[in-house]
Amino acid sequence: MWRVFGVLLLLLVMLLADPRPASAQAKEAELRLGDLVAEAVRNNPELQAAQKRVEAARQKPRQEGALPDPMVSVGYASAGSPIPGSGIGREPTANTGVMVTQELPYPGKRRLMAARAGKEADAELQSYLTVERVVISRVKQAFHKLNHAYENVEVMKRSQDLLMKFVQLAEIRYAAGKAMQQDIFRAQTQFALMETRIVKMQQDLAMAEAEINALVHRPIDARLARPAHLSPKQLDATLAELTAEAEASSPQIAREQKMTEARQLGVSLARKNYKPDFAVSGGYFYMGSMPDMYQFRLDIKLPAWRSKNDAALTEQVQSLEQSRRTYQAMAHETRWKVNEQYIIAQTSWRLLQLFSDSVMPQTELATASSMASYESGAIDSLQVLMNVMTRVEQEERYHEAMLNYFMALVRLEEITGMELLSQ
Repeated sequence: MWRVFGVLLLLLVMLLADPRPASAQAKEAELRLGDLVAEAVRNNPELQAAQKRVEAARQKPRQEGALPDPMVSVGYASAGSPIPGSGIGREPTANTGVMVTQELPYPGKRRLMAARAGKEADAELQSYLTVERVVISRVKQAFHKLNHAYENVEVMKRSQDLLMKFVQLAEIRYAAGKAMQQDIFRAQTQFALMETRIVKMQQDLAMAEAEINALVHRPIDARLARPAHLSPKQLDATLAELTAEAEASSPQIAREQKMTEARQLGVSLARKNYKPDFAVSGGYFYMGSMPDMYQFRLDIKLPAWRSKNDAALTEQVQSLEQSRRTYQAMAHETRWKVNEQYIIAQTSWRLLQLFSDSVMPQTELATASSMASYESGAIDSLQVLMNVMTRVEQEERYHEAMLNYFMALVRLEEITGMELLSQ
């Protein structure tokens, strides 16, 4: 009676401590890719720096399109003595006054400078979008590398369990005089070798955790939960669709296009430099008892040194041509990257199917069969260990193919901006 009451009380305490079902608690303990991506977008310092560059660049068009600051001149002219005011009211050349001068660029220059700065700001925005895609891609790649490390450790642990069963079987047969002691030693050696590989995999796991922490701006040694399981799904998009989407939405291509447009405006501005700029001045001068004097002046800045303007125009023309070539190179490189990752994804998917449908089931059967045959004395320990290690190798290759598949899709997402993996 008291035992039943104690069990009920314990269950009540557990429910009050956390009323959520156990499945919900386990789900929350998983590391979810979507949460990491959102956290990186909010907190990544590199992305924040790129955002500030965009905000700074957006201030340039108003500066470039504004008039130069006016200049105010205050002074005097004296007659008979350098003392201020000498001769005022008696001499027509003596006065004190103020002048205001405003520089006026040739019509159209300010508009071109503002438009060029606007294009450069648009290019900076595309640079920000590029950094955003790169950061998100790095988070996703680190997530899959972390999951891959966990999967490999599990493969080794399962294989060690299998080896321990073989050791126990070998010890029984050795005690019965049906096996040699070296069978036990061989299995124990393989067990120890697997332990060394687990240590290396745990290093990979720690490095992936550190990379994720750096990308989301957490303490570098913060512990992370195990990544949520993601089942691979076949890529539905065709190469033509991926290429078209990449060319249409690539921020790197868009940036080079904006820079080409900015350089074109720079060429137009360089041509405007053959035209004169102006300065308009107006002033008032106090003459004492004599009538006040007013002055107006128009200054013209002559572009007399044509060779300087020729060199400036040539510089802008060459910069424009460079931007056009860079744009073409970026578009070509984008198409090549899409093709490369598409081939990797397709090859990895075919390998996944082969491993899961035929290779791994066959190695599983071969291992089980060899264990049974060894127990009956039909085969020796070397054949059993060979089958065990073959099974380990094929499982590792399966998970390697899965990692390659996920990584290829992540890189395709970075290039095209498409969502190819559920988060």
